[in-house]
Amino acid sequence: MPPPMVADTPSVKILKFALDNARLGRAHWWLWGIAAICTLVDGYSMFITAVAMPLLQKQFNMTAAQQGSVGAFLVIGAMVGATLGGR
Repeated sequence: MPPPMVADTPSVKILKFALDNARLGRAHWWLWGIAAICTLVDGYSMFITAVAMPLLQKQFNMTAAQQGSVGAFLVIGAMVGATLGGR
């Protein structure tokens, strides 16, 4: 079920117009760049874990459960980091 639509009251129309015509300043671009870099690093860490897992398994004689735990802790750590550092 889709969320209910907000009625186009005069104040909502003014807000929509202001957002549509807002200019991006230096701070906006800075925040956008940091968000893009963080997304890149997060994706890289997820990808590289799959690449490194066979090496980790061989080096530390990891069981399948231990390998699964490493992957799960990576996702849990990302969730905790996003929750605590998201603001």
